[in-house]
Amino acid sequence: MKTFFWLLRREFWEHRAILIAPLITAVVILLGALTGSIIQPAQDPANSPEKLADVALFLTTWFALPFFIVNGFVAIFYLMDSLYGERKDRSVLFWRSLPVSDTATVSAKLTTGLVLAPCLAALIAAISMPLITFAFKGHFAGQQFSALPMMWNPPHFFEAAVLWLYATAVGVFWFLPVGAWFLAVSAWAPKNPFLWGLVPPGALYAVEKMLRGSSWVGEQISSRLEGWLSLAFNTGVVGTGPGLKVEGKHVGVPVNMLDWIDPQPLLASPQLWIGIAVGLLLLFLAIQGRRYRTDA
Repeated sequence: MKTFFWLLRREFWEHRAILIAPLITAVVILLGALTGSIIQPAQDPANSPEKLADVALFLTTWFALPFFIVNGFVAIFYLMDSLYGERKDRSVLFWRSLPVSDTATVSAKLTTGLVLAPCLAALIAAISMPLITFAFKGHFAGQQFSALPMMWNPPHFFEAAVLWLYATAVGVFWFLPVGAWFLAVSAWAPKNPFLWGLVPPGALYAVEKMLRGSSWVGEQISSRLEGWLSLAFNTGVVGTGPGLKVEGKHVGVPVNMLDWIDPQPLLASPQLWIGIAVGLLLLFLAIQGRRYRTDA
């Protein structure tokens, strides 16, 4: 366990982007709102206090979304370059001379991309939300028809943080085959792992779509990207305010955000367990690639 901890620490120190990216996201959100360059607070006198409260609750719930989107791109680039980069600069020969197994090394890289990076994003979002919304409250205090000042609501901060932590935990298992695929590509790609990781699935989708008019590959990719929302969250508990479209149904934010948490459909879903099995197989291929491939 101590060795694995030091492997995680090594990954963190060598790839600071997993920390810097969410910090930059927080600064951009704050400056974008205060300067009006990104966020323009709506000023509609027709907005009732109840409607503004609904909008503020919606914004609070999805406050972490930009952090998770940025984290997704950072994790993809990290996973696809982590093993390939070691082969490219030949540092893999040094690291393999140490008494650390390939299994532990590859597992640490996958843990960094799937667990450490999103946890840091959720943590920074949870810490920055009170600071940013307090700044909104002061800066937009005179705008009585804007929802931004009403985002300052400490009880909602805790609910949102728990919701984000739950989403992060679900994402670790749901996106395991995606992260393991990128690691396997990074371990085996002769060059440019980004093309090897993204072009083959895209080409299969295009060819199947052209020949059959539909694409099973595209359906699986779409299901893996957004299918977890209806499985991990109780979309039957809805509010009347702003929301999102989930499987063609409007889902508003409930008054108590924790009412959304419902892991039972997810745990009963074959998609989750098939994905985990595929992810473990791809992880095995990544370990073998790290063991036998030293060239790039």
